[in-house]
Amino acid sequence: MTESHPRRAMPAPKAKGGRRLLVIILALVLIAGGGGVAYYLGFLDRFLPGSITGPDQGDPTPTDLPDQWPLTGVIGEVSSRPALAAKITNDPDLRPSDGLHEADIVFEYLNGSGTTEFLAIYHSNLPIQLAPIHTLSSIDGALAGWTSGLIAFSTGLPDFVQQTRSSGLQLLANNQGNDGFTEVTGWSSPQIAGDPKVLVSRADPNHQGLPPAFCAVDNRNDGSTAQNKGTMANNVMVIFGPDATPMWQWEAAFGKWLRFEGEAPALRYGGGQLSAVNVITIEVEVRDTGLTGPDGQPYKAAIVTGQGRGLVASGQMVAEITWIKESATAPWQFLDSTGEPLVLVPGSTWIELVPRGAGEWVVY
Repeated sequence: MTESHPRRAMPAPKAKGGRRLLVIILALVLIAGGGGVAYYLGFLDRFLPGSITGPDQGDPTPTDLPDQWPLTGVIGEVSSRPALAAKITNDPDLRPSDGLHEADIVFEYLNGSGTTEFLAIYHSNLPIQLAPIHTLSSIDGALAGWTSGLIAFSTGLPDFVQQTRSSGLQLLANNQGNDGFTEVTGWSSPQIAGDPKVLVSRADPNHQGLPPAFCAVDNRNDGSTAQNKGTMANNVMVIFGPDATPMWQWEAAFGKWLRFEGEAPALRYGGGQLSAVNVITIEVEVRDTGLTGPDGQPYKAAIVTGQGRGLVASGQMVAEITWIKESATAPWQFLDSTGEPLVLVPGSTWIELVPRGAGEWVVY
């Protein structure tokens, strides 16, 4: 990732014609004499840049922060492109996934096989390739519909496709002949890959806008919610079930939480370890949707509307939070223990959706 720097405030432009106006008024001052001097100096003070009669105020101080990427809060030159959500598998036989580490936001949730899968959202970074692209799930629209962007997936059941479309996202499916998908090798079997730049270029006129801000961030060095109101922690273990127990371990050298699959480092495609600046873990209810899954069995899914308890980890500190989502298309809201909006450290965020009653998280 290219390091971004705040833009310096440009000096205020000088008023046009100021010198000519000054000459005219000085001439009037000489003609008027006496009390007219004070009058015309007051005129100068009102209409010319700077202060004539008062003390020097110096250069104006900008009050607004430089542009920042809406999903991460990282300061930089923001591109006017939409957000792209992509379904990425977490099948143990198909790890590591390509491009996952460059996502701004990653949702992880339990699937019917007892493992987890990812919905990754990209905006500030568009990797060269996303793979393996996975099938659509029933909750993907509710997770990412608030971005009003696009979602890329391999295929999906008709009911899931309709639910996702109703969330306001533009659907890009490999099995519908959309540009930007290709079959690739490099795993135990051929997989579907997506080209993010091509996929984003397919945005229709209704899906070309910037996503809204995900969460407040600390760009003034005042401290995040966890840093100001939390307690120190080195590890956060997330227990989805017996076959899915990812862990996050604080690494001060990088200022990030490193991800593990059980006790093994979760690797990035091409080398390195998956990491996140912020990790949010929330408790969600899992219900029978009334739909039938690909295996013909009743399909259960997390319910991501309503509210529940959670935990945020930022900067080696953790704090209890509450999550709120009023509808499938509403933005995510996160509140601290006093009801104040959550403040994150600028950077990537992973969100773990832990089944209520069947899963938990352990901090140590």
